[in-house]
Amino acid sequence: MPAHMNKKEPQVATGRRDFLKKTGAALGALALAGFPSINRAASLSNDSIVRLGLIDGLEALRTGKLSSSDYCMAALEQAAKFDNHNIFTQISRDYVERTAADVDAKRKSGEAIGALQGIPYALKDSVDMVEYYTISGHPSLKTFRPTIDADLVRICKEADAVCIGKTQIPALSMWWTTENPMTGDTGNPFNREYKTGGSSGGSGAAVAARIVPFAVAEDTGGSVRVPAAVNGVQGLRPTTGRWPTAGTMPIGFSDTLGPIARSVADIKFLDSLCAVDQPENAASQVNLRDIRIGYQREGFFDELHPWVQENVEQSMRTLSDAGATFVEIRGLPLAEMYETLIAMSFADMPASVAGYFNRHGVY
Repeated sequence: MPAHMNKKEPQVATGRRDFLKKTGAALGALALAGFPSINRAASLSNDSIVRLGLIDGLEALRTGKLSSSDYCMAALEQAAKFDNHNIFTQISRDYVERTAADVDAKRKSGEAIGALQGIPYALKDSVDMVEYYTISGHPSLKTFRPTIDADLVRICKEADAVCIGKTQIPALSMWWTTENPMTGDTGNPFNREYKTGGSSGGSGAAVAARIVPFAVAEDTGGSVRVPAAVNGVQGLRPTTGRWPTAGTMPIGFSDTLGPIARSVADIKFLDSLCAVDQPENAASQVNLRDIRIGYQREGFFDELHPWVQENVEQSMRTLSDAGATFVEIRGLPLAEMYETLIAMSFADMPASVAGYFNRHGVY
């Protein structure tokens, strides 16, 4: 456990703090509106707790059916069941117990609780949090201690979420599967021998294994979408610049943090809370008749499983019937696209990484 765990955290800008305090309760109410309440009469076993999605979990916490401490302990117990899957790089039971107890004490005293109500979550190990090392999958960083939280972690803390641990990634997030010679491969929760995708494979696996109801991931060229798909859960790659990325080990100009959860409703709630960097890019009500959607069949539709292809085609038909226009793109061959993406990322990476370390006073 890092020795700086009890270090006083940096102060957050007043504007963001006030914004979160004022809107946290409202966001929670909006997100929970229209969703059926869980059965409050029956007690919840640990197995029942970890099966809760984010929305139902927030309802259980908000109504006092479930304490943050019980929820977080159930998450840690579930994580222990998957210990041989290499889903986490670090877990801090001490931090989790103290933080969950603090949230429960606030609730008991009648103090306002943030929008995430003391719920447990997992964090990709390329995102800074002062209570954990930021290893980024690389041996030279295995004891790197960030001096300031990532901006998104600040949002989660002020919303009273409890990070139970950091999730596995390939070295510097530079691959589409989570294989790492230092920490070992991350096994799929449904079959240890299957892949979890990457680079946010640990985050995808943590949600699929029902350890946490949501996890923070990061996407440059598929690192939210691939693990969400491979692990059978939901993921969103926000438009670059919409979610805050400061405090994340970078790859390139298109980096963005994003959520992995178990339902689209859960994703929508998280997006309403976290898309604060550029409000002009936040979700809004749009007329689908004004939307043009580009897609490429070559390379992406080849050899699809029939069930997957039918679902993709059905989604396209539904959007088209609602007024959206689809435009087929004749792009570069897949191999050439891949080479171009890698070249662009490597060209941008050195300066981006230097900026990341400068944030911590490391030059």
